[in-house]
Amino acid sequence: MIAKLARKLALALLILVVCTACGSAASFLTQMLAGGGTGIGFGPITGFGSIFVNGVEFDTKGAAITIDGKPAVEGDLRKGMVVTVQGTIDGETGVGAAVIVGSSVRGPVDEDVTDANARTVQVLGQTIHVDDTVVLENLGDEEGDPIPFRLNDLKKNTIVSVSGLVKSNGTIAATRIELFDT
Repeated sequence: MIAKLARKLALALLILVVCTACGSAASFLTQMLAGGGTGIGFGPITGFGSIFVNGVEFDTKGAAITIDGKPAVEGDLRKGMVVTVQGTIDGETGVGAAVIVGSSVRGPVDEDVTDANARTVQVLGQTIHVDDTVVLENLGDEEGDPIPFRLNDLKKNTIVSVSGLVKSNGTIAATRIELFDT
């Protein structure tokens, strides 16, 4: 049983690596593997009620959830996080057995973002592309409620966690940027 789960998780991680190289493959992959049985969904979370990934609603009650290698709970999942969901898929619904979230990059911002219309930010030398759909949130208030921020609020050495899809040129198309409390 453990060996079977390990193989499935290894496959999920392999697919995660392959799919991050070409974000448009994520939706195709989810649909390709959605043959009414065991499958893998990959992409950003676009909604809740469970979690929605590439048009598939995954029930995550009872799923083993990890964020950056640490155990987490369903309430820790946020819109824009790029996830790999392993479980069963039947058309537009599925049941997640495992939800794996991994940041594309986490670290300090290289320089102040001073342009109010900025569309990129540098983190650890990595170029991050930002469009109007990117979720920009700080989870640092006392109740844990998300607080939105603007990209040009980022200052040098601010620690961020970026979720996104790696483009063919090596840059990251961000889906979520979160201020990270160190």
